Amino acid sequence: MPTTLHPDPHPVTHSWHVQGLQDGESRAAFDAWAKHTQAILMAVPDIQKECIRVTYDLWKMTADRIESALQASHLICDPHLLSTLQREWFRFADQNERDHLASTPRFQHWPEAQQSR
Repeated sequence: MPTTLHPDPHPVTHSWHVQGLQDGESRAAFDAWAKHTQAILMAVPDIQKECIRVTYDLWKMTADRIESALQASHLICDPHLLSTLQREWFRFADQNERDHLASTPRFQHWPEAQQSR
């Protein structure tokens, strides 16, 4: 049986500071999108801190797509400099992690790969 490369699920968690979490319709719209999307593993809003903590599969989702879904749900990402820098850091860190994982072989049939040596 040939050995194939297989990217394992890779969960990542980030928190976005957003405005509009008090609006139940906006939260419901984002929740509906998150449930429909197979890549979102968990989304937990914190109304007091005005942030939403999202755990997603790094292979199937990007921070940009999550931000687009937040905006489409009328949840506005905090425009302040620190929050903007934090979101840019999410993008940078996610892309670096994807590049690293892509360059590291993940064997679907590890015992067979060991035997072929």
